[in-house]
Amino acid sequence: MDTSSNKSPPTTNQVGSGDSQDLSFDAVVIGSGYGGAVSAYRLAEAGLAVAVLEAGYEHKAPNMPRGKESEWNPSEGRFGPHTVTTLNSSVKAWHGTALGGGSIVNAAVMIRKDHFENWPGGITRETLNPYYDRAERMLGATVYPLNFSASPYAATTKTRFMLKAADTLGVPSVMPPVAITYRAQGEPVGTVSRNAYGAEQQGCRQCGECSLPGCNYQAKNSLDFNYLYGAQHQYGARVFTGGRADKIERLPAGGYRVTTIDQKDGSLKSYRAKLLVVAAGSVGSSELLLRNYGYHRTLPHLSFCIGNQYTTNGTFIGFAIRSKQDLDPAGGPEITAGLDFTGPDGKNQGHLMFDGSFRGFSYETFYVTGKLIGLREWAIKLVSGGFKLAEKLKLVEPKTTLPLLVIGRDNAVGKFSLDKNGRIKTDLNPADNASFYAQANAHMRAFTRAMGTRFLPFPYWALQRKIDVPHNLGGVPMGTRPSNGVVDHLGRVFGYDNMLVLDGSIIPATMGANPALTIAALAERSMEAVIPQFKAGGCVKAELEEVVGPQTSVDRSERFEELYGLVAAGSGGPLDTEGAKTVVWVQGFIARHKKNHSKQVLARFRSLGFDVVQPPINTDVDTQNNIKLVKEAIAGLKDGNGILAGHSRGGVMLLDAYRQLPPAEKARVSRIILIQSPVNGTPLADFVMASNLRRRAVGIASRLIFGNSVLDTLRELSVSGRAYDQRALPPLTEEDLAKIVIVRSVIGKGESPSFELPRRIIAGKREESDGITPYQLSDIPGVKSVTLRAYDHENCVMQEPTRLKRLTGYKPHKYYEAGNVIESLLHLAYDK
Repeated sequence: MDTSSNKSPPTTNQVGSGDSQDLSFDAVVIGSGYGGAVSAYRLAEAGLAVAVLEAGYEHKAPNMPRGKESEWNPSEGRFGPHTVTTLNSSVKAWHGTALGGGSIVNAAVMIRKDHFENWPGGITRETLNPYYDRAERMLGATVYPLNFSASPYAATTKTRFMLKAADTLGVPSVMPPVAITYRAQGEPVGTVSRNAYGAEQQGCRQCGECSLPGCNYQAKNSLDFNYLYGAQHQYGARVFTGGRADKIERLPAGGYRVTTIDQKDGSLKSYRAKLLVVAAGSVGSSELLLRNYGYHRTLPHLSFCIGNQYTTNGTFIGFAIRSKQDLDPAGGPEITAGLDFTGPDGKNQGHLMFDGSFRGFSYETFYVTGKLIGLREWAIKLVSGGFKLAEKLKLVEPKTTLPLLVIGRDNAVGKFSLDKNGRIKTDLNPADNASFYAQANAHMRAFTRAMGTRFLPFPYWALQRKIDVPHNLGGVPMGTRPSNGVVDHLGRVFGYDNMLVLDGSIIPATMGANPALTIAALAERSMEAVIPQFKAGGCVKAELEEVVGPQTSVDRSERFEELYGLVAAGSGGPLDTEGAKTVVWVQGFIARHKKNHSKQVLARFRSLGFDVVQPPINTDVDTQNNIKLVKEAIAGLKDGNGILAGHSRGGVMLLDAYRQLPPAEKARVSRIILIQSPVNGTPLADFVMASNLRRRAVGIASRLIFGNSVLDTLRELSVSGRAYDQRALPPLTEEDLAKIVIVRSVIGKGESPSFELPRRIIAGKREESDGITPYQLSDIPGVKSVTLRAYDHENCVMQEPTRLKRLTGYKPHKYYEAGNVIESLLHLAYDK
């Protein structure tokens, strides 16, 4: 369901109807996509009176709208299922507005997610598998029958092309289950039969029109043929189309009233229910809840996390053109097979590359994609005509052209908000994923090279650095408490009993796989728990996970000062490190370009009898490889004899590497010392990344000065980047916390001339800092903490600055000598 349009829609400032005019139900479901359809079916199956509210209309084969009429644009009188919402100047969302939601316009791929990095509620692949099974059966999802005995589909060229490519490149192949009904051996094309729910369907005729413009032959198992059909025709759910949900009000006696606006005449209708399920999709649910949170103010107690964690799911595209063999891209469903490239972390589903489909260079083919990239109608006709001309000149041919569809684990998470006109927008910047897209292009180039075709990059990105997003996720993220999520692991809204959100908006991180089956499985899981709870007590309440452990660090600054005085006076006494003999030291951001960096620290380690290991990391970039090198250094330690110590970004990478280790590997580490490390990010990185002009300037300057762009590193060190990355890391245990000492420092105005400008930038965010690392954002609850005043970001590692460094106004600290600081920290780390 879509709750937005490109022009400002009317909104209901007043309800417009009294209680007596409300249609009353046990449950109201807003939206009819995968989350909404599953919810409607299970609630109706349980005997509840259910209403499904869908902003779009029903579109059924053989009358699916084509070309211009397939577009959702109420302001111009078009009500097709394809909706393009402009989220900012670089991001357009593509989603479905129709009965059946995204299932009407997607490729029906039902793949399972493999890696669930710390999802709340103990959600893992293993715990979700029973619900995957259930949803897969309901949706009739099966692997494309390429190799079945006497299959009518055995000769599908593009499928075998993808499988051959995987074999040639040495990459695992994947044939995902797809929700499509296939013909049996000898079954004539067009044979109609009734499915398990009573809906009429026929077998796939390999037209390639699954998503663009949508199946017109009853073969795709969209939700109107299963979950929704069953909810209506088997269990009596009522469906109301054409009304956009606008206002949600909590009623004094319990339950909710939902007011909708008719998409054609603007009239209002109200629906009342004890239980409310919001399932309007990532864009729709986020906009609806933001509107009621900040505009209508009818849901003022929603978590402040509303709008957070929007992601594109790594969706990208390219083209294999001028193949030497006939690929016949229209010769099967849109997606049948693909390749599974690993991500930078070595895990699969880093980049899934699938075969696409299209039916030639026609105006109808280009219309929706043209709208996605912002073309006017005349330009769409021009592009279509240009490709037809190129086809005549044999420059490109439909049958030797194959779209390559990429999905993967990107690293960008945006935030939804409403603009001054009440329309949804996002701060997501595609440039945050530039390295991800570059890797995707590299994989597609390797594919086309291996298969003897030419590679055509996606012009929208290659020329304009803009993207379109068919797999919008996030905005109403699940979490453990209102401080880190809007809903719990079952979609129950924090602060609002009997309200759930069940759709792609609750996905807490990039999927790395097509999301439809996971959304359906999460809804199945939720309904299994929620329905008995509702029927037993009439109250569905979000589950708050108990906050375990300390909430702040333990301040040991006073003890540090005592130890420092002794060390500086030469009377610190012997250092008892309980047998630890090796220090793994990692420098910070761009440290490899600074002579004398860490000189006093390293000299003091060695004078105290430690072996010092410095992993050969690139301090500017390449985080995943850096972490791998740190892990290798830790693996070389003997149990309990290692100390990890790092400055700035080096400390961040040390801690991230340590958190990923199994217990046996962690046992090799005795203590961890983090000096001025922005473990929770720095607003200075956010400042740079917030402006495309600043991004470009920093990118160019860093290439010229350091030999590589540092933009990926800055994204990682941003506050939002660190929050996103840490969600995927295992939490620190009490045993881990007991090993850690952190040094946090603050400078005031004029206390460090070389860091005065960054200090001011961070202070503008109301944060004290050492010039780079904010004081509050460098805290780790439960660890030993030392605070040093008037101590800038480099005082510990630049005791003897070079002449060039002195030109910045930098001066060594008058009191704290770097070697004495590190020796005092070692004493403190082992202090009883």
